[in-house]
Amino acid sequence: AIAADVAQWVGNYLPLRRNGGAPPPRKAAVPFREQPPEKQAALVEADPDYGQIVCRCETVTRKEVLQAIHNSLGVHTINGIKYRSRATMGRCQGGFCGPRIVEMLVEELDIPLPEVSLKGPGSWLFPGTTKALRKKCVPKT
Repeated sequence: AIAADVAQWVGNYLPLRRNGGAPPPRKAAVPFREQPPEKQAALVEADPDYGQIVCRCETVTRKEVLQAIHNSLGVHTINGIKYRSRATMGRCQGGFCGPRIVEMLVEELDIPLPEVSLKGPGSWLFPGTTKALRKKCVPKT
């Protein structure tokens, strides 16, 4: 809305023309939970990944998480998936879907488990084994 107002104000002082080479606006995907039951059934029939609920609280499907991981911007963190699909935003705060999302990130991005992070470098979820961490923290006597 602000951009439209600014464009109108600029148009009062400068001639404006359409850019024919600009990409068309993208349509936002309608979340699975907001589809009518008939459409949900058709989606599940077309792609079984729509039939697997990853996040029970927000009714986010495996397909929606996969779309978030593989979209043009590419999501590589738990929070990235959260912002694009609403997974982990429900009542359990990721207690149910968090481990499933971690598994999907490891599988789809072909990365080792310790490289999965909450919001990027420095927010690692799995810093190492307990034995290795104990060696770092407990001084030798």
